[in-house]
Amino acid sequence: MFYYLLILQKLIITYIKNLEISGLKNDKKLKNIFNQTLRSIFSSNSLKILDEKDDNYSDIKKYSSLKINFSFDIIENERVNIRVIWEIFNEKNQLIGSIKQENIIKKSVIQYVWKEISTKIIEMSLTELNMILNL
Repeated sequence: MFYYLLILQKLIITYIKNLEISGLKNDKKLKNIFNQTLRSIFSSNSLKILDEKDDNYSDIKKYSSLKINFSFDIIENERVNIRVIWEIFNEKNQLIGSIKQENIIKKSVIQYVWKEISTKIIEMSLTELNMILNL
């Protein structure tokens, strides 16, 4: 006879009400890819980005806001320094932490591998982001 032990763990979801992505406005394709990738990775990591159209938007009282700022600086003809600054705010709009990321990449490949670049940017921020959000 086999006995199974079932452990139920309460799933804790962290809500993000206000999401602002800047620095990608000149290329809507890059912004859309990053936004879709962000939502997908966040949802699989118990982070939920709420839109005003969500049914429970106004019911959520404990949430954070997130500002993600991209800057692209050309270093040489074919290389670009991508800098990403994440700013995390509490529900009172007070800054509770920030994450800075930076990497150099060939300019010509950005359009072709942006999905993969976005995935790495987001994945590399998750540990720090979760730590800041759950303080």
